[in-house]
Amino acid sequence: MRVLVQIGFKRTRKEGQKISARIVTANEPVGWTNYPGKWLTAVAERQTVCWHLCELELEPGMVLSVTCHTGLRGLGPDEKRTFSHVYRVGSETDPVLSVEIPGVGHGKYPVVKGRLIEMSEVTAEDLREKDVEQFLDEENF
Repeated sequence: MRVLVQIGFKRTRKEGQKISARIVTANEPVGWTNYPGKWLTAVAERQTVCWHLCELELEPGMVLSVTCHTGLRGLGPDEKRTFSHVYRVGSETDPVLSVEIPGVGHGKYPVVKGRLIEMSEVTAEDLREKDVEQFLDEENF
């Protein structure tokens, strides 16, 4: 089953961002050296902005994890754009899922595309809210 996933980084004066992917069932990181694909950025820009769209051939049932870390200079992580998503590769009958998140990766292209089923989606904001709820839990008093 064909799956496309965007990986790479962006470093500017204002922010930094890195998207990485891993095939969980094979315990294998996805990189531009071991998976073919298309470069989304020009060679001249690759010192500060480098995005690559990898093409994966995965079997139905395999699990893919995509993680994005976004930090704002002087402020710390951006909780809305720092996340971890886990997908399971679906069958031929499942619809094509195209995930485009504003401000993440190369803006013109999806972060993930393929016949995928989303298993979990956790942002840094969700983790912070869960931590506060546990802190305020009445059982701890």
